Amino acid sequence: MVAALRKGNLLATSYIFEQLSARRCELLRSQFDRDFEWLFETTLVDYYSYSYPMEVASARPDIRKHITVRIEAMTPDDWAEVRAIYEEGIATGLGTFETKAPSWMEWNAARLPHSRLVARDEQVLGWAALSAVSKRACYSGVAEVGIYVRASARGRGVGRALLEALVESSEMHGIWTLQGATIAENQASLALQARCGFRVVGRRERIAKLAGVWHDTVLTERRSTKVGIS
Repeated sequence: MVAALRKGNLLATSYIFEQLSARRCELLRSQFDRDFEWLFETTLVDYYSYSYPMEVASARPDIRKHITVRIEAMTPDDWAEVRAIYEEGIATGLGTFETKAPSWMEWNAARLPHSRLVARDEQVLGWAALSAVSKRACYSGVAEVGIYVRASARGRGVGRALLEALVESSEMHGIWTLQGATIAENQASLALQARCGFRVVGRRERIAKLAGVWHDTVLTERRSTKVGIS
């Protein structure tokens, strides 16, 4: 089975997925290293979207071309879906300390004008955007990441596709450090950030309450190797 996966044959891979229980898929996945985990995730995206190219090259950029989810610039017309996804994130009790989604005007004013992205197929599956961390000029290249994925689309690699695209877009716009402040219990988000090159800076204890309960946040950051070097 592993040999079939390593050959990149998605038809064989889809057959294997049909034969394995969810538990066995997880056990199989745990055997792969970080690089091959990326191949596994992107293969799952193709499988669930019923798109089966006959062969996939082993090179990472070639694999990405087969993902049917499109990453595009967000427009004001996307706001209704973006807001609904934000509300789903709020409902988890792990995505944010906010208790209600903002209006478009409030959201728009709080985010940088560039690097506003959506993942979509027939609908918006997730979104990502950046917020300034300071008005001081010396921190103009530092931004905080916000990323949310529709509940029905989680586990399909959408978050990773969005975050990788966000990193690329941020660097194109002169951002040298991306940072996150993640509720400590949100292990899925922390794992995603780690896979995309973020490191843990520290932990802030009992920093804020949500529904009357104190929570810690984990501070993470990703320093660009392309921007702010000289």
